[in-house]
Amino acid sequence: MNGNVEVITPELAQKYVDERHPNTRSPVYGEVQLKYAELMENDKWESLYAHAVMFDEDNRLIDGVQRMVAIILCGRHVEMMVLRGVPKLAPYPKTP
Repeated sequence: MNGNVEVITPELAQKYVDERHPNTRSPVYGEVQLKYAELMENDKWESLYAHAVMFDEDNRLIDGVQRMVAIILCGRHVEMMVLRGVPKLAPYPKTP
Protein backbone atom coordinates (compact mmCIF):
# COMPACT_ATOMS: atom_id res chain seq x y z
CA MET A 1 0.00 0.00 0.00
CA ASN A 2 1.31 3.47 -0.81
CA GLY A 3 0.10 7.01 -0.40
CA ASN A 4 0.83 10.07 -2.48
CA VAL A 5 -0.61 13.44 -3.32
CA GLU A 6 -2.19 13.18 -6.77
CA VAL A 7 -3.85 15.67 -9.06
CA ILE A 8 -7.38 14.49 -9.83
CA THR A 9 -8.92 16.00 -12.95
CA PRO A 10 -12.67 15.95 -13.64
CA GLU A 11 -12.01 13.35 -16.36
CA LEU A 12 -10.07 11.10 -13.99
CA ALA A 13 -12.72 11.58 -11.31
CA GLN A 14 -15.39 10.41 -13.76
CA LYS A 15 -13.30 7.38 -14.72
CA TYR A 16 -12.77 6.47 -11.05
CA VAL A 17 -16.50 6.78 -10.32
CA ASP A 18 -17.41 4.70 -13.36
CA GLU A 19 -14.90 1.97 -12.45
CA ARG A 20 -15.39 2.03 -8.66
CA HIS A 21 -15.66 -1.15 -6.61
CA PRO A 22 -19.24 -2.48 -6.89
CA ASN A 23 -19.71 -2.45 -3.11
CA THR A 24 -19.02 1.28 -2.76
CA ARG A 25 -21.75 3.86 -2.38
CA SER A 26 -23.43 5.11 -5.52
CA PRO A 27 -22.56 8.64 -6.56
CA VAL A 28 -24.91 11.31 -5.24
CA TYR A 29 -25.30 14.75 -6.80
CA GLY A 30 -26.72 16.55 -3.78
CA GLU A 31 -26.22 19.33 -1.28
CA VAL A 32 -23.04 17.95 0.30
CA GLN A 33 -21.37 17.34 -3.05
CA LEU A 34 -22.34 20.84 -4.21
CA LYS A 35 -20.80 22.29 -1.04
CA TYR A 36 -17.60 20.30 -1.62
CA ALA A 37 -17.55 21.53 -5.24
CA GLU A 38 -18.01 25.13 -4.11
CA LEU A 39 -15.09 24.82 -1.70
CA MET A 40 -12.95 23.29 -4.44
CA GLU A 41 -13.88 26.03 -6.93
CA ASN A 42 -12.92 28.72 -4.40
CA ASP A 43 -9.61 27.04 -3.44
CA LYS A 44 -10.89 26.46 0.09
CA TRP A 45 -10.91 22.64 -0.04
CA GLU A 46 -8.28 21.27 2.37
CA SER A 47 -7.83 18.02 0.48
CA LEU A 48 -4.33 17.30 1.71
CA TYR A 49 -5.53 17.25 5.31
CA ALA A 50 -8.78 15.39 4.66
CA HIS A 51 -9.35 11.65 4.75
CA ALA A 52 -7.46 10.01 1.87
CA VAL A 53 -9.19 8.74 -1.25
CA MET A 54 -8.63 4.97 -1.34
CA PHE A 55 -8.18 2.42 -4.11
CA ASP A 56 -8.02 -1.34 -3.65
CA GLU A 57 -5.40 -3.75 -4.95
CA ASP A 58 -7.20 -3.82 -8.32
CA ASN A 59 -7.01 0.01 -8.48
CA ARG A 60 -10.76 0.40 -7.99
CA LEU A 61 -12.08 3.30 -5.93
CA ILE A 62 -13.31 2.10 -2.53
CA ASP A 63 -13.55 5.39 -0.61
CA GLY A 64 -14.00 8.89 -2.00
CA VAL A 65 -16.89 8.61 -4.47
CA GLN A 66 -18.59 11.80 -3.25
CA ARG A 67 -15.32 13.76 -3.41
CA MET A 68 -14.89 12.55 -6.99
CA VAL A 69 -18.43 13.76 -7.74
CA ALA A 70 -17.51 17.18 -6.33
CA ILE A 71 -14.48 17.37 -8.64
CA ILE A 72 -16.73 16.50 -11.60
CA LEU A 73 -19.21 19.20 -10.53
CA CYS A 74 -16.62 21.93 -10.02
CA GLY A 75 -14.84 21.15 -13.28
CA ARG A 76 -11.35 21.79 -11.87
CA HIS A 77 -8.43 19.60 -10.95
CA VAL A 78 -7.85 19.10 -7.22
CA GLU A 79 -4.85 17.73 -5.35
CA MET A 80 -5.86 14.84 -3.10
CA MET A 81 -4.09 12.48 -0.74
CA VAL A 82 -4.54 9.06 -2.35
CA LEU A 83 -3.88 5.60 -0.94
CA ARG A 84 -3.47 2.82 -3.50
CA GLY A 85 -3.26 -0.90 -2.91
CA VAL A 86 -5.54 -0.96 0.11
CA PRO A 87 -6.07 -4.64 1.01
CA LYS A 88 -9.42 -6.15 0.15
CA LEU A 89 -11.18 -6.34 3.48
CA ALA A 90 -14.87 -6.26 4.37
CA PRO A 91 -17.01 -4.57 3.17
CA TYR A 92 -15.04 -4.78 -0.07
CA PRO A 93 -14.74 -8.52 -0.75
CA LYS A 94 -12.65 -9.84 -3.59
CA THR A 95 -14.82 -10.34 -6.64
CA PRO A 96 -14.14 -12.60 -9.62
